[in-house]
Amino acid sequence: MKKKNLHLGKIATFVIALLFSASAYAQKASVSGVIIDGEGLTVIGATVMLEGTTTGSISDLDGKYKISGIEPGSYTVIFSYIGFKTIKKVVTLTPGENLVTDIIMKVDAMELDQVVVVGYGRRQKRDVTGSIETIKAKELADAVVPSFDQAMQGRAAGVQVTAANGVAGAPVKVNIRGTSSISAGSEPLYVIDGIPITSGDFSPGNLGSRTNALADLNPNDIESIEILKDAAAAAIYGSRGSNGVVIITTKKGKSGKTKFNASYMGGIITETNRLDLLSATELLALRDSARVRQGLEPESKTTAIYGTWTRQQADSLAALGGTDWLDQVLQQGNMQEANISASGGNDKTIFYIAGTYHKEKGFLVGNSYERINGRVNLENKATDKLTLGSNVGLTYSINNRVPIGDAGGLGDAQRLFPYI
Repeated sequence: MKKKNLHLGKIATFVIALLFSASAYAQKASVSGVIIDGEGLTVIGATVMLEGTTTGSISDLDGKYKISGIEPGSYTVIFSYIGFKTIKKVVTLTPGENLVTDIIMKVDAMELDQVVVVGYGRRQKRDVTGSIETIKAKELADAVVPSFDQAMQGRAAGVQVTAANGVAGAPVKVNIRGTSSISAGSEPLYVIDGIPITSGDFSPGNLGSRTNALADLNPNDIESIEILKDAAAAAIYGSRGSNGVVIITTKKGKSGKTKFNASYMGGIITETNRLDLLSATELLALRDSARVRQGLEPESKTTAIYGTWTRQQADSLAALGGTDWLDQVLQQGNMQEANISASGGNDKTIFYIAGTYHKEKGFLVGNSYERINGRVNLENKATDKLTLGSNVGLTYSINNRVPIGDAGGLGDAQRLFPYI
């Protein structure tokens, strides 16, 4: 009888302990809810932690989370996810309470900048610091240049920008991390708004200077320039990107009040490092000295020294000061540009509309470059998953070229005698 009572006592004690544990657990609280982003989409895999503890949870495929078995009291709940701003929320839990707290996480642009998408895969920004260079619109606006490729000069490490001459509308040579070929071209691939374009010289004839297809792109329409320098970053473009890739993004509108921008700039264009040549009198004296050293007789007045031009005519012209052939081909040029744009939109549609007139009178007589640009960039968010857009740029340009170098013009002006 005593053993039976002892057995029943143990069972009663176990049941009481079990009920006490269940009652104690029932007094604990929990936090649950749904995590979404600014567009109403669920955030999967977000971390939810109680500050100062190791208790936490992760949002599931529906963005739902739940932390159970929490002692009643006040806690700071931390919501975090890569690319979104971390949120801290203070909650107070009562015994047995299941608190429902839904969270809207906002995109953190600074965090997104830490991850860079390259040709194949993704890399941390610190790993590609020397492989990708970015030039922003403000830097382009500070440069008074007729074409955007000249604006890159001195603004990107490892990118060599060299101007062959100062002729209006002439191209510049761009090398990314040096010359990559002896016989083939070393120009990078240019991509505008995701579309690779053909650049280079399309001019007929040989005037000693080339034309620049990229000069037709208005620098005022550019939002940013990214220069891809290593193989991994440029791999998506294949062999065309072997010399590097210059990615150009044009401006787009932003939702809000319409913003208008108008600007005008002008300047003077002149030659640099002008050669200091001998005068006609000095050159004739040098000519006579050379004949004496060669043991030749002095030239007579009727001696033809250049075609039918005689020595007497040369002496007469030299006495009047001679001909400054550089003055005949050089002039003081000028440049002027007017730009107007409008941008704006709403939550559904954004737009950017711009027009530019550029006129450049070169420092060579007869050389000029005139350009009229128009651009319309539209983007419409038709649905939550469909966006329609159109980027249209039109350019009309006139490039009046003159011969230079061995083709004549300035080259001849530096070779011709001042006494003819």
